[in-house]
Amino acid sequence: MASKGEVLVSCMLKNTGDVKGAEVVLLYVRDKISSVTTPVKALRGFSKVELNPGESRKVTLVLKKDDLKLWNAAMDFVLEPGDFEVFVGASVEDIRLKGNFKVE
Repeated sequence: MASKGEVLVSCMLKNTGDVKGAEVVLLYVRDKISSVTTPVKALRGFSKVELNPGESRKVTLVLKKDDLKLWNAAMDFVLEPGDFEVFVGASVEDIRLKGNFKVE
């Protein structure tokens, strides 16, 4: 995690069709090991992108510290150190990219 407390997740999106279209890019996060049970893939960001036929665009989504916090057993909203996975896709069942980062 960068010193500003953010993780930038970027991908390239391309309209391969013959008509103008829109896609919603979804960003999911998984805390690999935490003190309490957390979702396997938690939605933490999205961006709707409209593209003309053949157009490509870089899409960047920002994860902030609060996006990674959880309610621990003492009911404190905390950011626990550890390894995280990020997933980018059109839906939770249609993941196109995966990555990892660490919070220290």
